[in-house]
Amino acid sequence: MTTRIYSWILLFTGALTITACAPMTETPVPSAGKVYNGEYAGTPFIMATDNSVNVVEQFIQAYNDMNVEKMSSFMADTVIVYDYTGARAELTKTALEEYMAGMDSVRQDIYATIPVMLENGDRVSVLVDSQEWRWGTDGSEWRKRLWERIIVDNGKIVGVRQWSRDVGGM
Repeated sequence: MTTRIYSWILLFTGALTITACAPMTETPVPSAGKVYNGEYAGTPFIMATDNSVNVVEQFIQAYNDMNVEKMSSFMADTVIVYDYTGARAELTKTALEEYMAGMDSVRQDIYATIPVMLENGDRVSVLVDSQEWRWGTDGSEWRKRLWERIIVDNGKIVGVRQWSRDVGGM
């Protein structure tokens, strides 16, 4: 009898352990969240495919390589940028060449990417968590932790919104 009770306890403990170690999964939902104001108010978001993430990753790799020609191949003719200070700029290939001419080197490390889009939309917002370093030709150094919303339409970057915080020394 005692052996039988121990067997049941062992079986119960084993089942409990297996259940406790099993990964928890959420049931996927077709949409989540929503826009709260403007012309798209009430429209939910859906996850997008990695196609736009690939565009952003390749753009950032070209940025790290300071390859303006390749960077511009991932951009629309004009990209509307709101930088981390809130300043608006229209980035063209010429403006990008001028900007990069002032850099000795750059480095952006991506920590996470999340592609989302409005339900029934056609533009993808790739949310990018990263850290960036810039070393100017004038000897200046710049380092920020960035959160960016990079807007991709038909495989081209058309917009960028940046938020930042300062990080410690180099």
